[in-house]
Amino acid sequence: MNVTAGSWYEVYGPTKCEKRPRLISVGVVPAEKDLYQELLETLGRQYEAAYLAGVGLFTNLKTGGDATRLQETRKAIRRRDAVLYQPHFTASVQVDGQAVDVVGDPDFLVWDGDGYLIRDVKIARRVTQRDKPQIWHQLQAYGFLLEALTGEPPKGLQIYNGLGELIDFPYMGKEAFIQDLTMFLRSKAQSPDLYEPVGWTKCGQCPYKSHCWPEAIAAHDVALVYGVSQEAARSLRDRQVETIEQLAAMDTADLSEMKVRSGSTERRFGKPAAKTIQMAKVLAAGKPVQLAPLALPAGENFVMFDLEGLPPQIDETDKIYLWGFQPFIGGKPRKYVGAVADLDTDWDKESWFLFLREIRNVFEAYGDIPLVHWHHYEKTHVQKYIERYGDPDGIASRVLRNLFDLLPVCRDSIALPLYSYSLKEVEKYVGFKRSQKEYGGSWSIAKFIEAVETHDKKMRAETLDLILIYNEEDLGATWAVFNWLRAYPAVPSHTGTTPGV
Repeated sequence: MNVTAGSWYEVYGPTKCEKRPRLISVGVVPAEKDLYQELLETLGRQYEAAYLAGVGLFTNLKTGGDATRLQETRKAIRRRDAVLYQPHFTASVQVDGQAVDVVGDPDFLVWDGDGYLIRDVKIARRVTQRDKPQIWHQLQAYGFLLEALTGEPPKGLQIYNGLGELIDFPYMGKEAFIQDLTMFLRSKAQSPDLYEPVGWTKCGQCPYKSHCWPEAIAAHDVALVYGVSQEAARSLRDRQVETIEQLAAMDTADLSEMKVRSGSTERRFGKPAAKTIQMAKVLAAGKPVQLAPLALPAGENFVMFDLEGLPPQIDETDKIYLWGFQPFIGGKPRKYVGAVADLDTDWDKESWFLFLREIRNVFEAYGDIPLVHWHHYEKTHVQKYIERYGDPDGIASRVLRNLFDLLPVCRDSIALPLYSYSLKEVEKYVGFKRSQKEYGGSWSIAKFIEAVETHDKKMRAETLDLILIYNEEDLGATWAVFNWLRAYPAVPSHTGTTPGV
């Protein structure tokens, strides 16, 4: 049996899941990588290449067959070459009476006076044992492999992260690694049918979602209920509450007192019990229920507001590349504005001030008009950009005062028969339809990077046009949900009224 140093990515990447290694072990085929995943891999390779270009003289051990690479790695270590690039290691260890070959290729070995440092290059900005356990386990495997080859532990384990920082990790030792390996292999050998709760965020980027999610829906898995955490799903199943319908039938006081495992401790399910049971009832019945009056802004003039931005792992400054908004005056849409500057300029700064100029015109025409958005992303980034580039005319501060987050109003007022309150799910429920077959935040990011990197002006313009269409339809979706909510009765309903459906 072979285990690579990267095998722990099966458990922890993109999110922790004990079932994924079991699916891999029995040959379940993952979904194809999307544009965003391919982009991250490309950027990771580019980042490693940029680091390599700055290390000076190095011994290149990347090419050739594994046997040749292992032999050349041994020679380079005996010579104490200053920098080894992509050395190859393998070692055999007994686990539960079975021989296991551990294989690994760290990015670099760096001689540091009296020993080798193992150094990997990662584009991730925040790399800790808690945030990126797969990287921590990978480094421990490399440490074990170097010790197995040389008889000496590594001098240190390091990550060169996306911020250009060297982060040190302790090497836990050979015995600790073998114990860790044993636990991993025992878990992987368990049946793929062993219960593992699904989760909207947990499963969102997983290539095996198309396998697990339909199974959970067919089983009416209790983990599908909005508000049921992974730990709560496990605790519910311990009490033979396995389905949505069984949760819907629970007593509120009983669920509230239920103990939920949280690491090595337990906590009460507590106050969310009533709403969680209501969400289960709504899912079971397939009809929404109004929970509270809808506190929506009055009037007939509104602006829908939505931003598209690069996440920290792609750009260290967390840039917004498109500031999108559209006024709806007297219920009718006006001109869509997608503020994105010429990509051959300092587009981050220029886009910000272009947005401020455009939104100023709206304030001048309509006064303090509500800017309706979905979730807190818009508020967070307007605040960031005030700190980054300033707000010389006070327009951004005026934007902040007029922001209205529609998500918490929808979530707290209406129990919807959905697994998630993401805009993409709610918009489909209220009947909004898009024109694009491919769309989404990750898709938009990948297309924007394509636009930045191409020198073909025509292709750049066409790519940006696709992103602008996506953003404009995000605004249209927000408007559709806003109007659907406005059609709801003012008094809480317990009959499952579904206006607009």
